[in-house]
Amino acid sequence: MTISKQEKFLNLLPDLYEINLNSKNQSDTIFEKFKQFIDFDEGFIYFLNADSLQLKYSYKNHANYKVEDKFYFQEDFKNFLFTKEAVVLDKKSEFIKIVNLDELNKKSYIVAKIFIKSIIFGVVLLAKNE
Repeated sequence: MTISKQEKFLNLLPDLYEINLNSKNQSDTIFEKFKQFIDFDEGFIYFLNADSLQLKYSYKNHANYKVEDKFYFQEDFKNFLFTKEAVVLDKKSEFIKIVNLDELNKKSYIVAKIFIKSIIFGVVLLAKNE
């Protein structure tokens, strides 16, 4: 009997809660776990503030894109950020432009919100060359 991808993901979930993101090696671990289920080339985790996104973790390092960088957004963009829906975007989307990823020339991006109960406190963004 083979295990489905959904079952593998459910078995992986408890491991995600045990990752200590304060350690550099452990922050890479969360992206390695994601790679077991979704193919992507670059990954980013942002924490959400009232008027900005702050890059906290990245799967690949870039000279012009550093951890702790802040990306400010306009008031009208909050509706997108503070909804629980996950979306697929391209490099022309407003979100990708706000976080300056349009210069990476990736063709697709998956954006999922990080939340506990109804409070959204972050965003995971995975980018793909294709």
